[in-house]
Amino acid sequence: MGTDLTVGGRTTSTDTFSRFLWVKDQRAKSAQNLSGKTNLSAVGYVYTPWIQTYDDAVLVRNTTNETLGGPIAVVFFDLPAGVTLANGDAAGSQQGSYVTAPLIKALRPGQFALVGVALGNPSGQEIHVTPVAYSGKL
Repeated sequence: MGTDLTVGGRTTSTDTFSRFLWVKDQRAKSAQNLSGKTNLSAVGYVYTPWIQTYDDAVLVRNTTNETLGGPIAVVFFDLPAGVTLANGDAAGSQQGSYVTAPLIKALRPGQFALVGVALGNPSGQEIHVTPVAYSGKL
């Protein structure tokens, strides 16, 4: 019989089978990069001067033959200095700034999700970003 392991307030036995289940559980909670499984497109950002944001909707389409689990998020790792994700679920974290598609639990093959994006840009500078889709908890 193994010893006990406590991580994040959760205690588990360290015998082989329990370690396997714990690792499997932790992996299931982590986010998955959907590059190569999705196609992201946007109409084009529109600048709204009175609130100083570039607004758009990013379409995330499942291009595989498998169902992609949710939640689905659009992540920005490369926001320029002074630019923020104004409607983001998290800003400036190690995962990048991201916004989650509302009410999407999974994307079936060919299905898509629309994710509203508002980039705060007080200086009105030109923005070039490359969003990445993720599934799972960020």
